[in-house]
Amino acid sequence: MSKAIATAIFTAMLAAAMPVAYAQTNSAGQNDSTGTAATSGVSATQVQPGQLRASNLMGSKVYDQQGNDIGTIKDMIVDAEGKVAAVVLDVGSGKYVAVNMNQIKTSIDKNNKVQYSLDMSKDQVKSLQAYNLNQAPSSTTGTSTPAGSSK
Repeated sequence: MSKAIATAIFTAMLAAAMPVAYAQTNSAGQNDSTGTAATSGVSATQVQPGQLRASNLMGSKVYDQQGNDIGTIKDMIVDAEGKVAAVVLDVGSGKYVAVNMNQIKTSIDKNNKVQYSLDMSKDQVKSLQAYNLNQAPSSTTGTSTPAGSSK
């Protein structure tokens, strides 16, 4: 076999193997349809200090400062920018109310579990305006601002 033919075969093999090699060594682990690396824009690979998992919050009880049960976290409303706009509490009797995320305090109870609380009594929370989880968003009805918001 001549040197020119061997070089041509080697070049063809390299060219055929390049897409496979690129896909295996891509730092993001995935390619989009253009062959460039896909990124999520998230730099962390785990929950960071000061962050909470929504799945851990949902269904959690919320207490007042005296340890009395105020209600349960029913839902979290996220705005278009990805920030938590409101935390919706089920305060019983079919009533939901909304509070700001920064109003919810976290602490560790005697069993080493995260406990959520508000600096409000159950009566204060129950007196907040009802929050309607079933109403579809509408651009003609304006916006609703949770209690304690500075909007």
